[in-house]
Amino acid sequence: TTDGRVIGICPGEGGLWVTTTKAPYFISGVTPDAMVQNKVTAIQAGVSKWSICNMGTAVVYASHDGLMTARGVEVSPDWSFKFFTRDEWRARYGSRLHLLHLNAHDGHLLGWFSDGSPGFLVRFDETDTSFTRTTDPIMAATVHPIADALYVVAGAVYEFKGGGTRK
Repeated sequence: TTDGRVIGICPGEGGLWVTTTKAPYFISGVTPDAMVQNKVTAIQAGVSKWSICNMGTAVVYASHDGLMTARGVEVSPDWSFKFFTRDEWRARYGSRLHLLHLNAHDGHLLGWFSDGSPGFLVRFDETDTSFTRTTDPIMAATVHPIADALYVVAGAVYEFKGGGTRK
């Protein structure tokens, strides 16, 4: 049980992240009957069931204040604030957050909107991160684990390749 309605669920290192309309939770344990639920002190509600994903070293989810990084039992907006303030995030994406989808692959976080409006790409590097707005409408995206590839539908189906794409 949680204080708010469940918005999104994503497995992460050592457990499961759950975003709600009030706060995030981290659930961990070795068996289903021995799970421990921890309410995270950050008051950063989730905004969409599609806007939470595992980046490998952290879970990232969208909130009304920006993109939140969740590790262990801590949530932080720190790298999100490198690219925009809370007010800039809300002005740019606030009215469409319920349409936001996040997909992660090989150090890239792709944010796209199901109404076809422009999204963004965050590139995580060992030394720095970068933010780029997308121009082509993306209508669907998925990570194919066997092919180890991110595929996007933007007029045609493309395999996302970091600095470029391949049809």
